[in-house]
Amino acid sequence: MMWFEEVPPIDPNRVTPGLLGLLSFIFLLVAVFLLWRSMRKQMKKIDPALPQGKEEKRRADEQIPEEPDGSSGQ
Repeated sequence: MMWFEEVPPIDPNRVTPGLLGLLSFIFLLVAVFLLWRSMRKQMKKIDPALPQGKEEKRRADEQIPEEPDGSSGQ
């Protein structure tokens, strides 16, 4: 009496993800589509004429203005 029957070798060309893999992939596609649609809707709400934030003001203040003749002042 054998405790374990011999299992035939698995052919790697015939292994597939199955129904669970397909359903997972479809779920991910739907989730990404819904996130993309929501992001697009939120981006439309942004006003392009917003005032500058603190970082942009600081960067603008730190820039050295050029001399009227085009030289950098050095």
